[in-house]
Amino acid sequence: MAGSNLLLFFVINTLATGGNVDYARQVKPILRQRCYACHGALKQQAGLRLDTAAAVRKGGENGAVVDIGKPAASVLIERVTADGENRMPPPDEGTPLTADEIALVRRWIEQGADAPDDERPQIDPDQHWSHLPVTRPAIPAPADLRRQPHENPIDAFLAAEHEKRGLTPRPPAAPEIWLRRVYLDLIGIPPTRDELHRFLAAARNDDGQASPALERVVDELLARPQYGERWGRHWMDVWRYSDWYGSRAGNEIRYSQRHIWRWRDWIVDSLNADKPYDRMIVEMLAGDELAPTDADVLRATGFVARNWYKFDRDVWISSAVEHTAQAFLAVTLRCCRCHDHKYDPLSQDDYYRFRAFFEPHDVRTDRLAFDTQTEKDATLGQVLKDGVARVYDKQLDAPTYVFLRGDSRSPDKNRPVAPGVPGMLDDASARPFKIDPVPLPAEAWYPALRPAALEGLLAQASGAVEKARANLDKARLEATTAERNVADATSRGNAESSPDKPPAFFDNFSQPRPDDWQIVSGEWLYEEGRLVQKAVGNFATIVSKKTHPTDFKARWKYRPLQPGTLRSIGFSYDYLDQGNSHDIYTHLTDQSQ
Repeated sequence: MAGSNLLLFFVINTLATGGNVDYARQVKPILRQRCYACHGALKQQAGLRLDTAAAVRKGGENGAVVDIGKPAASVLIERVTADGENRMPPPDEGTPLTADEIALVRRWIEQGADAPDDERPQIDPDQHWSHLPVTRPAIPAPADLRRQPHENPIDAFLAAEHEKRGLTPRPPAAPEIWLRRVYLDLIGIPPTRDELHRFLAAARNDDGQASPALERVVDELLARPQYGERWGRHWMDVWRYSDWYGSRAGNEIRYSQRHIWRWRDWIVDSLNADKPYDRMIVEMLAGDELAPTDADVLRATGFVARNWYKFDRDVWISSAVEHTAQAFLAVTLRCCRCHDHKYDPLSQDDYYRFRAFFEPHDVRTDRLAFDTQTEKDATLGQVLKDGVARVYDKQLDAPTYVFLRGDSRSPDKNRPVAPGVPGMLDDASARPFKIDPVPLPAEAWYPALRPAALEGLLAQASGAVEKARANLDKARLEATTAERNVADATSRGNAESSPDKPPAFFDNFSQPRPDDWQIVSGEWLYEEGRLVQKAVGNFATIVSKKTHPTDFKARWKYRPLQPGTLRSIGFSYDYLDQGNSHDIYTHLTDQSQ
């Protein structure tokens, strides 16, 4: 490869220094690479075209650019050898001609600026087949086409091309081979043995006319759900489907959207439902306005939501522009972000008019059920565990500016751009593009108002009310029982304290009464009508074995201890078990009075 490059370099230099210059092989490629962007079929600055030798000799609005036989006096040589802004191509629009290339152009002018008489100019890009409206062609009638009633008109076009090229088509495939091909083509998997045998039997029963059997197979395969799955993969590639990705460990989304798989399923479902292609495009681009409360349609806007990018909104919007153009216009607008397209009839203004359609939009996730749970996203906080990823217009008055040289840090705020389609697609592109506001119901921006959500919330609230009523009835019953128990206890206490009955319990601690007191822990002593605890420690406990009256008196005294020690006495009554009693806790410190 290196040897080939060296040989080419040698030839160019040889021709540049002597011999006749070949315009078609040497000069025209130079002009095409450096000059056609501004002086070709797409654009003719100063009325000058350089895509043919005749056009070069003719010149432009400012006169001739070559002086035949006099390269030194030719404006073309003057401009390609100039410095600064006078140089062609301009410094910010292309690389300058090399010394060898300039030498070739000089010798070509010196030798008469000659060229073949049959040289043709560039085809007008506006007339390229991809930019022309779709029309239905007439069905050809080749002489050797023996058409049958069941044959498709496409066969006529194939036969016409065969006839034009002198080709003889292959004979029809054997039934078993045809069946395998159509299965793989329509659903992506081969037929089973049983399906093959049924098909062969049906073909034989058609008295040699296999067409009805073929049609039945095709209709049956088109009706299978696998058809949408098979061909949905193709459209997912065209429309750039992929699941969301980011930091899985932190459950953090960086590209696309959660639950974007619902758009994937919409593609499959639409194909299986035989939804028209134009309807699919409208739902993907404007489903939020077409059916603002229909989740089945809203999931189609995952096409736009797929472009979401966490770290840079400009990258996000640029992706929407680029991939919408590629998916539905079959052209790329990427180059026009920075400058007019060099070969397609697309300008930088076209790019930003197209971008203006997407400027107001944002993405969000709508819940599909009223009780959907949430989970934590590493940076977005709590997000829905399930829902439909969709787009909506968040800021209708969001401005769009042309970025100088495509740099988002340099918006030209003196050039706000209104939405519009590329001029090559609209003959009336010069007139203002009319946008009619679409009124949306409140449920579109507040999904909780949708009937299904309201019904779910009301059912949830009704359940909560019923549960609260049951708890209230239970509390009322418990309160009634408690009141009855209090009344019974009060009655018993009053009876026990009546004048004609002695108190149920009394102790002056004049002597030990082991039948009345159970010592659990500690050192309890009876001294001079007092019950004294001698131990210094935790939880010295003594428990009464008797039933106390409702009202009773207890008197206690603290004894001095080593300074800094806490002294405390606690009483528990109405004791049932550990943790179920009424307790009184007292304590004293060195500073207490």
